[in-house]
Amino acid sequence: MKALLPVLPLLLLPVLMIACFAIHELGHVVAGAFFGRKVVLFIAGPLQLLRVEGRLRMGLNRVAERFGGMALSVPDEWRGSREYVRSTRWMLAGGPLASVALGVVMLGFPLASSGWHARALVNSPPLFLLFTLGAMSVAIGIATAAPGMFTRRGTSDGARLRSVEPLDALSAISQLLHLRRPREWNEELVGLLMLQLSQAACSRGHVLLHRRALDLGHHAEATSLLDTARLVAECEGASHARAVAVDEAIHLALWQSNPLAARDVLAGAGIDMASMGDGTGELRVAFAAVRLAEGQLARAQASIELLAQDAWDGLSPGLFLSHAATLDRMRERATLDATTLVYTI
Repeated sequence: MKALLPVLPLLLLPVLMIACFAIHELGHVVAGAFFGRKVVLFIAGPLQLLRVEGRLRMGLNRVAERFGGMALSVPDEWRGSREYVRSTRWMLAGGPLASVALGVVMLGFPLASSGWHARALVNSPPLFLLFTLGAMSVAIGIATAAPGMFTRRGTSDGARLRSVEPLDALSAISQLLHLRRPREWNEELVGLLMLQLSQAACSRGHVLLHRRALDLGHHAEATSLLDTARLVAECEGASHARAVAVDEAIHLALWQSNPLAARDVLAGAGIDMASMGDGTGELRVAFAAVRLAEGQLARAQASIELLAQDAWDGLSPGLFLSHAATLDRMRERATLDATTLVYTI
């Protein structure tokens, strides 16, 4: 056993690294929880937790570049812009603080237990591994806290900590998409969004209000908001017009039972369903809606299953709640056709 001691940390390096990542990401989650933030996504190595329809589900992380760890937590309620800035700063600082604090403890315990003798430390496998884990944890904490450091996902926690800014209403609602379906959004925040849009029109804001109106059952209002979004998008550019076309196609297919018009809208935005298979992201919702309206239940199910896969991989965790009314409508339509449409993750 003694012969393996020098290489034991190397042999266990993957396990030690995952433990360090978990400590760091848990620091973000715990710090955010103290300020009313709920975890949406947590990844450490192969472990993944994802919040789906209000519950955290555990599974495997299948995205290799995220093995280094990731945590996403958002405010469960809107408490004002100042509170958002405060909670975000503490959430960002929680990771490096946890890494350094627990790392120092893990360094100090083996050193104290070995009487501060290097030979005694090296000759004890448990103490030596704990010391190695502590050293790695402290290193990760310092590296991620440095403002000038860059990670594979972009800037470090320290850099993001210095750049936290107050949210406008549209950005705040975009975060709520991970926790609340549109009809459950904070009324004050919705009012702020309407005020924001009255001062500076934005197609994305009108689309979100359109989805809320659908979820509340206010179909005339939903249609009016979608018309406004389309007009605004024409001034914003092709990418915005394409985004609005997705919701317009869904509305035509499911609420007006006109899949042919829905296909024309998508084609007008440069989206060819024939050549794009099941699409990506929100296109999957639109493709599923059109195919369901056309009676292609198997193809609609395939699109929904791929959307669920995207959500599980952390590519679009908020899409299910954002399109809650649409997904409910699809399930109703599928049931009428004596087929169950499943969209569980």
